[in-house]
Amino acid sequence: MTPRYLQYESVDDWMTGENVPPGFVSLDDAELRDRYITEYGELRRHLFAKHAATLSAEDQQKLDDGTHPSQSHSFATDAEPYCRLLDSHLRSIGIVPDEIVLGWYHMDRIVLTVYLDDSQVPADGKPPWLFQGFEVFYVPRSNKDTTEQ
Repeated sequence: MTPRYLQYESVDDWMTGENVPPGFVSLDDAELRDRYITEYGELRRHLFAKHAATLSAEDQQKLDDGTHPSQSHSFATDAEPYCRLLDSHLRSIGIVPDEIVLGWYHMDRIVLTVYLDDSQVPADGKPPWLFQGFEVFYVPRSNKDTTEQ
């Protein structure tokens, strides 16, 4: 039987459905903190696997081989076109980004960082967090200076 926490469609849904507090990684209760951290990690891996299964066979193979543009800073040139693809996709669902750039994330990953005018930040908090094998971060323009360091 699939664990209940793997039945959620997003991390936000899991946190709401299981009443997980936003600062769960800092809980004093070590047993509860460890459970939440484990569930969080397993859910993210599960959701990414579901996302990866929707990609083309070629992109799935690249993910398996470690050659997908999201998997290394050295693939930045190959990752650039995904910024334009994401921009087009977001505009098609009514989200108008100010800018989309590559983000250099830990573990040698590349993420797509979307800067939005504060009024463009979706109220429902449900823009795609995965896109074509990339994780996507959304940053309100008012926070841009505090995130670029």
